[in-house]
Amino acid sequence: DKIWTIIPNKSIIEKYLVPWVYVLEKDKAVFTKIEILNQSNNFSIIKWLNVGSTIIIEWKENIYDWEILK
Repeated sequence: DKIWTIIPNKSIIEKYLVPWVYVLEKDKAVFTKIEILNQSNNFSIIKWLNVGSTIIIEWKENIYDWEILK
């Protein structure tokens, strides 16, 4: 089951008209497609993958998929 999560809009990257975020998994940035259920000026409610996942909010413009972060 997926859960609903509120995230800041500044963490969302739109590519090909599809919303994505970077998720930190085992020290790697993983480009992950999301589903936005509702959106305001600053935050979005999304259908999320796993409880406890970490979404990268800052510096996302300088990260690439599967980059190792320490």
